[in-house]
Amino acid sequence: MPYKAVIVICLSPLNAFLLKTMHIETVSFEKIFGVSRSSSSRGRYTIFNFVSAGTTIYSAVVDGHPDLHDGMEVTVALSRPRRWQRIYGWINHDDGSIYGDDGVAMIILGVVGAFLALGLVIMNFGPNSSWLSVGQRSGIGFGIVLIVTTTLLALREGCMCFRAMKALKRTMSN
Repeated sequence: MPYKAVIVICLSPLNAFLLKTMHIETVSFEKIFGVSRSSSSRGRYTIFNFVSAGTTIYSAVVDGHPDLHDGMEVTVALSRPRRWQRIYGWINHDDGSIYGDDGVAMIILGVVGAFLALGLVIMNFGPNSSWLSVGQRSGIGFGIVLIVTTTLLALREGCMCFRAMKALKRTMSN
């Protein structure tokens, strides 16, 4: 019994970090302006401004290049209320389509990163690691920290996208 409590205590911050809840909100884009479609190493994204219920929202960001038009009504998945800097997905009420990333690619990237970090840990601290110099061990240790950090961020982003799609599909069925 005490081992289970220790595991739960150790994993609770990680669980809170990876599996945040989604905030679902329905909005009507009365006016859309300042649409900027761009690409980066992370992929394609769109930044836009809109007016909804008399409130102007600036710099809303969504992955990809969705079709945006005035009068559009959507149900969006946000990480926090009124945090428009990252829209995880939406349901378009005009045609019922769901738009967003399911997060599978980021989860796969996170799993691959975890295996890579494990391999480096075994190489750095394993039984046959005596041939490594102190400088090489330090470099590998720094690499492990970078890979673990990137892995956790990729897993978090993938889990957030997955939870957003799941939450949006649940709202469609209600």
